[in-house]
Order: sequence, then C-alpha cells, then structure tokens
Amino acid sequence: MSTERAASVTNDVPGVPDQIPEDPDAIRHQIEQTRAEVGKTVEALAAKTDVKAQAKAKIEDVKGQAKEKIGDLKEQVEEKLGGVKGDPDQARDQARNVVNTLEERAREQPVLAFVAGIVVGFLVGKIMG
Repeated sequence: MSTERAASVTNDVPGVPDQIPEDPDAIRHQIEQTRAEVGKTVEALAAKTDVKAQAKAKIEDVKGQAKEKIGDLKEQVEEKLGGVKGDPDQARDQARNVVNTLEERAREQPVLAFVAGIVVGFLVGKIMG
C-alpha cells in the first residue's frame, strides 16, 4: 500500500481517526492514547463487576449514615430526658414521646432504627440508672 493510499483510508469505527497519519511518531502517539483509553475502560468494567468491593463500599456508606443518625437521636434523647430525673410522671411522658418519634423513624429506615434502638436503650439505662 502506498503512503498516498494509506493517508486517504477512512473508517467508521468510533474513537478511531478518519485518516491514518503518515508520521510514525503520530501513529505511536495514537497507539499510546488508545492503550490508555482501553486501560481506563477495563478498570471501569472491572470495578463494576467487583461485587465484593461494591458491597464493602455500600456497608461503609450505611455505617456512616447510621453513625450520623445515632448522633442525632442521641442528642434528641438527651435533650428530652435531660430534666426528668426527679419526676416519674414527666419521665414517662417524655419517654413516650421519644418512643413515638423512634417508631416513626423505624418505619422509614428499619436498619438504622435497629442500631439507634440499641443506643437509645443504652442511654436511657445510663440516665435512669
């Protein structure tokens, strides 16, 4: 194939230039770019098929959300139960309010509610005991 013919060859492949350059350095550069793009594509596909890594990432995400919710609930419980050490009726009423709030949140996010329930039980036991 002559260089004139090589320069005029075209294709319909996406990502491949319409004309093949004549300069060997330009060809090498295109090959390097293509290798880099293929490498990135392979890495992206490998990440999508790595179920174990995806599961770990999801677990870490849920842990972060749980810690945030637990912190919020801890503040709310301490705020609501803060001044009830001496009056049992007031403590019972405020405890009912806390339980009602927790029930609403439990319906919205059951996993976080489970973790938060453990923390709330611990805090109530610590405050009352």
